[in-house]
Amino acid sequence: MKERGRKFALLLTLFAGLALFAEDIYAQQPAPRQRPVVNLFERVAKLPPAQRLQALENDPQFLRLPPQRQQAVRQRLEWFNRLSPAEQQLMLERLRRFENLPAAERQQLGRRARRFQQLTPEQRQRAQRIFRVWRQLPRERQQLIRERVVRLRDLPPDARQRLLREPEFLAPLTPREVRVLRGLVNLAPLLPARVPPTE
Repeated sequence: MKERGRKFALLLTLFAGLALFAEDIYAQQPAPRQRPVVNLFERVAKLPPAQRLQALENDPQFLRLPPQRQQAVRQRLEWFNRLSPAEQQLMLERLRRFENLPAAERQQLGRRARRFQQLTPEQRQRAQRIFRVWRQLPRERQQLIRERVVRLRDLPPDARQRLLREPEFLAPLTPREVRVLRGLVNLAPLLPARVPPTE
């Protein structure tokens, strides 16, 4: 149980770091395919940690960035260097997927990553608890919650709260599942746009 919570916290941290790092690179490039972020970061990441910063400082792609963006990328590299080798590999795999997303979706993930980094420790713990319970639910129960999150997601806050009090809307769910539903809806503005996939 604790191991699952630790892995979930890691994935959230990787998500935030990934989105912010890629946003730092893409912010200055109107045509992402011309200067792929993966090529820049993989050139640096394959080196021993002690050599990465110097290699970054000498990279022509990096040198074309404005000073403020360069500093942001340096900070992302420092964060990356603190990850374990397995976590670094996971980061690079996620980065490859991230690069293939449409520009609008990358921007949305970047905004949500910034919000995630601003969460208090208590809010992060609450997120971990919610997703820990989510993972324990059978697939069909996850789907029931997922359908309701989708219905609630685009409603104004007052309409959302009214629907969350409707017995008919909540009827198929157990009290525990209702708590998960409410938790997911409250976290929706802070986390990636998609509801967690069914297990």
